[in-house]
Amino acid sequence: MRRISLFLAITLAIGLVGATPEVSLQAKEKVKLSSKRVTVNVGKVKKVSVKNTKKKASWEITKGKKIIKISAKKAKDITITGLKKGKAKIECKVGKKSFVCVVTVKGTLTKEVNVDASQTPAVTESALPEATESASPAATESASPAVTESASPAVTESASPAATESTLPEATSSALPEVTARPTHVPTTDRLMAEPQKVESEITDGSIVFSLDKYYYFYGSDVARIMIESVEFVDSATVPTTEDVLGSFDVSEKQNKSVMAWYKDADEDGYYEMYIGQDGGVIANPNSDYMFCWIAGTAEKTSALDSSKCLLGLENFYTENIESANYMFASFGWYNFKNISLGDYFATPNLKEVLGMFADTGSRSELYLGKSFSVDEVPEETLASMFGGISGRVSKVIVPKNVKDRFDANKSISEYLEVEAIE
Repeated sequence: MRRISLFLAITLAIGLVGATPEVSLQAKEKVKLSSKRVTVNVGKVKKVSVKNTKKKASWEITKGKKIIKISAKKAKDITITGLKKGKAKIECKVGKKSFVCVVTVKGTLTKEVNVDASQTPAVTESALPEATESASPAATESASPAVTESASPAVTESASPAATESTLPEATSSALPEVTARPTHVPTTDRLMAEPQKVESEITDGSIVFSLDKYYYFYGSDVARIMIESVEFVDSATVPTTEDVLGSFDVSEKQNKSVMAWYKDADEDGYYEMYIGQDGGVIANPNSDYMFCWIAGTAEKTSALDSSKCLLGLENFYTENIESANYMFASFGWYNFKNISLGDYFATPNLKEVLGMFADTGSRSELYLGKSFSVDEVPEETLASMFGGISGRVSKVIVPKNVKDRFDANKSISEYLEVEAIE
């Protein structure tokens, strides 16, 4: 009897095990980010997504809003763009859960930028004066060939001269820069390109309003203008091969690497020192619109800068063939610069268009334009627009006697701007 009972018990147990419903051993995947840490270069992008959920996600920059920007803040995928060197944090919320992504932005660009030369604005040819001791020979007009995207060329191993800070003192009426003779430029048709990213602007009661997406990049590169703290001209197109060079790009009109730009961050503050070089010195384009606009124009940075160290090497910059300088120095050092000097080599015998050339330049600044500056070809009806109207931030200019005479005769200038003649 006991054997029968034991047999029935075992049979019943086996039957119960066989009747147990099948249980899925596969656990549900957790909601997570595709990356908890990402690294992106300035001007470049990276994508981050939230996985294993059908719920809506919301994204927010909780730290470093000036370091990165994000797109599609209510999508499962976002694109992160690096704005300047530093670290930032992004929070992603999915229902009641939240996730954090740490972003590191590096100020390095290894890819060379090739700008489509077809975007270069057309410039009318004009005869240049014969070369004198301070005037460069005429650069003849030539068509810029189309440029295709290509890898960065190898840089020759020859070291270029170290860029040293030139001694351009701040402009004051009592201490003017000394002028010394410089050699005329070797005859060449190579020159700096016109700024391809044209600034769209409008004048409202004398104030200049720039369209951010147009002025933002320097000569078609990935470098934001507001991230540049200084510009220095050098007399060599050879890009240094040192490790401190963060990136370089071709800024020649012909896109033949005859004029090169490169940048560093020597003080490691996230703002760049920009260099422009051409063998024998940099020849300006007749169309020099927007060239220095917004350089050293970031409020928190400008207050810590020395204005005499933000525009260097002007003895290596040949400006004689400039015809159009619309907004050329607009908002240059706008926050704090009190004294700005262009030295005595900034010759403009062919200058014609000057709309907003010095609009919002500095902060109630004294501007030394130098012994070679000329407005002989500027029409009377547009002369006053040079300083952006009565709301402009320039308070005093120091100019040659013949320029002072024209400014004094123009009531739109003389009524609000102090003009002093260079002795």
